[in-house]
Amino acid sequence: MKPQSAVALLFFSISLQVTQPQLVWSASGNYNSILIGDQAAGMGGAATAMTEDASGMSWYNPAALALLPGQSFSASVGVYKKYDTVYSNDTDIVAAGFRSNQGFFRAIPSSSTSVLRPKQIPWLEDWTLALSIVVPTYDSYKGNVVDTLTDTSSLTIVDESLWVGGSVSKIVSDQSSIGMTAYYTARSFTRSVAERTYDPTDATKFRIFTEEVAYTQNAIVAVFGYHRKMTANWNFGMSVRPRSLKVAGKGIFAQNDIENGLVAPPKVFSDLEANPMIPARVNIGFAFVKPESYSIAWDINFYEGFRFNDLSRLDISEIIEYRAIANVSVGMEYTWDTWLKFRAGLFSNLAATPKPNPLTAKSQGDHVDQAGFSANAAFITGPLAFTFGGYYTGGRGQSVQRVNHQYQVMPKVHNVFTMLIGTSYYF
Repeated sequence: MKPQSAVALLFFSISLQVTQPQLVWSASGNYNSILIGDQAAGMGGAATAMTEDASGMSWYNPAALALLPGQSFSASVGVYKKYDTVYSNDTDIVAAGFRSNQGFFRAIPSSSTSVLRPKQIPWLEDWTLALSIVVPTYDSYKGNVVDTLTDTSSLTIVDESLWVGGSVSKIVSDQSSIGMTAYYTARSFTRSVAERTYDPTDATKFRIFTEEVAYTQNAIVAVFGYHRKMTANWNFGMSVRPRSLKVAGKGIFAQNDIENGLVAPPKVFSDLEANPMIPARVNIGFAFVKPESYSIAWDINFYEGFRFNDLSRLDISEIIEYRAIANVSVGMEYTWDTWLKFRAGLFSNLAATPKPNPLTAKSQGDHVDQAGFSANAAFITGPLAFTFGGYYTGGRGQSVQRVNHQYQVMPKVHNVFTMLIGTSYYF
């Protein structure tokens, strides 16, 4: 069977799985909040058909690793990441931009990849090997959702994941290459809610409610890639990521409620089962590359939809729903000189969660459709390249939060500003 036919068969068989909803756990309701790589991050994530970003290829399309020149080490880091989240108060990107240097911000490693060609081992001399470390998910919020004289509701969320994996890639003809990445993933999620209501005319009338949910999850994820040079300037790339394989998933749940001095029986459950499964994804990309001049790339990413209970105990679990969605990216790279390249891109970051149902008296996923733009510059001297730039993603939508001891739909505005640096060394 020809390599093209084998990849097409793989794509068809896995695509059938993508259309069948399963009870799985999504890493995030917005899948494009963190851009992987340095060239890819500058081009808005349009990287499936590109062949120059060592730090991003294992994630977007491992088949492109075989086309990189020589061996290399590359890394990109979000040295400044500022989250600006506002509940029940409209704002916009301009107002958020004035606050981007205020409050707490953090550094988050985005990706790191080492590319090797072990020519000293005869049976591996035609293969390209790589070690990839990526942080594809990070979200954080700590503050008040509502703060009035009679009601204070606070929310704390930390959601982060780390993926470590190995890649193999091989050129199979003058025009095409194939590759695969296998990741071992670790995810930590914590959500705490605390609400306090008071009667200003009677100190004996009050209610204090707290709830905490936490998970630790592990899974194995594979990414299969195919790259083809269609003409002297046009490239095609495709990658398929099937659903993850479960390794482990444990969670805890704790809830306390005190009203007018009366303590309700607490609900505390530990060692609960959690589903550490990650949704399937299909990437398709095209790129027009004019060497030493400019490149233009387009990507579309498809994700499956699903419904699931977040915890194994049905009496305390919540039904979480994610829609099948597609995000698009477009980017351009312009070579100013042999030592300087400029990149810019636009991308969508749509919410996989549906709009909240106000009739559902439970917590629901936030629905914030977002869009983003990116830009960076690469400074090149010999085998070393240094990248500096950043990207933004944000939007306005709805959230369900606990107010007056019931769940209510309220506006939510979410903006994320990232300053990114990257380095690459080819040898």
